Order: sequence, then C-alpha cells, then structure tokens
Amino acid sequence: MDSVDKEDNFEEQVEGSGHATRNSATSFFMINNLATMVANGTMTSSTFKKDHLNMCARALNDQFKIKYTGDNVKNHLRTWQRKYAKINRLRKTSAAGWDEDNCIITLNPEHYANHTVLHKSDAEFFNKPLENYPEMAAIFGSSMAIGNFAKGSNESLGIEDNVLKLMVLLLLLLKMNMLQHLQPPNPTREQGC
Repeated sequence: MDSVDKEDNFEEQVEGSGHATRNSATSFFMINNLATMVANGTMTSSTFKKDHLNMCARALNDQFKIKYTGDNVKNHLRTWQRKYAKINRLRKTSAAGWDEDNCIITLNPEHYANHTVLHKSDAEFFNKPLENYPEMAAIFGSSMAIGNFAKGSNESLGIEDNVLKLMVLLLLLLKMNMLQHLQPPNPTREQGC
C-alpha cells in the first residue's frame, strides 16, 4: 500500500453512524495537540489547514487506537471555539471577575443565583477552573473577535455602528454649516497664492 492509498484510507469515515465518539481524554489530547501546533508556529493563518487537522487525527488514532478523520477534528474544534466564545461573553457579565492564574470566572453567590436562574447552562462556567482555557486562548485568541469587536450572524459587516453614527452626525453638521470655522480659509493673492 503506497502513501496515496494510506491517505485515502485515512479520510474514510468511522464505520457505523459516521460520528466520532469523544471522551474527555481524546478531547484533552486533541486540544493540547492543536495548541502545541500553534505554539510551534505550525498554524500559519487564523484557521488550521486540512493537513494540520489530519496530523492531529493521526496522533489521536495512534494514541487511542481509534479512527478519527481530519473532519472529526475540525468538528470538535468548532465545539471548542463555541465554548471559548461563550466563556469570553460570560467574562463580561455584570459583577463578574476573572482569576487569571486559575482561569476562573468569579461571581458572588447572589449574582450567581440570579444569573443561573435565567441561564442554567452557564452555571458550569462560573466559580470553577475552566478546563483547557489556556489552550483555547492559544488557538482562538488572536483569530476570534470578542467583546465589542464580535458581530452576531444577523449584524452587517463593515463600519461599526458608532463610527457610522459619527459620520452621519458630521455630515449633518457640515450641511448645516456648523463646522465652517474648522475649514481652512480660502487662499487669497495677498497670502502669496
């Protein structure tokens, strides 16, 4: 069997349902493997190339004797990316603190109780160390918009709302001749022009 046949065989889906099963050990191994690629400079853009995903899948297969594909790794990476985005949104929760050393979003008991009444699924992210946060930050930190720079799927791309509002206001003021004193005077012959 030559290397092309091995690569084609590697790309085949897992027998059965086509879904790869994950557990915490494979998940931990995968995120660490990808974070190591980032740290070593293997990842050259904001996303992993197919070769990188396949390298990670091979390492998983060798370590755990499973049949992961690059697509399985890519799908699981999306899960980690959603988790990282959620953590960064929750870090901005009112009254939340951040323990950098232990990667914990801190929230006092009263705020925790009030928040988790409305958002039960957020409870796992508060007041306990966030599993694999440094690895997620290494992988997604420089390539993912968070906070004020993040846009939802229903928001238009391009100029930020505040910038657009400022531009409209400036145009209105110019139109009303309110900014005449900011415009340079017209040159005259006496000034040497």
